[in-house]
Amino acid sequence: MSLLTPRNPTRLVRAGRSLDKVAAPDELAPAHELIKSAWGLAANAFKLRVESVSANDVDLAQRASSAAAGALMLYNRARADQLAAMEPPPKP
Repeated sequence: MSLLTPRNPTRLVRAGRSLDKVAAPDELAPAHELIKSAWGLAANAFKLRVESVSANDVDLAQRASSAAAGALMLYNRARADQLAAMEPPPKP
């Protein structure tokens, strides 16, 4: 098995389904939706990367890289939003 061949691609799909089942509280719902979007983008990046390796296609590899970068940016934004929402209110 090549190092670039996915060992268990269904793990990514199962984890995504688990994420979809989570009901976030109202205050965290926007951040949760961002995380779900980031997860979908990461799954797409993974799929594109696997396809680019099997097809030896540089264009697909670049698209996979862009999708992965976008997923990381979305996740970082969602995490910052979560942390901000969970900050204790300022003391009067």
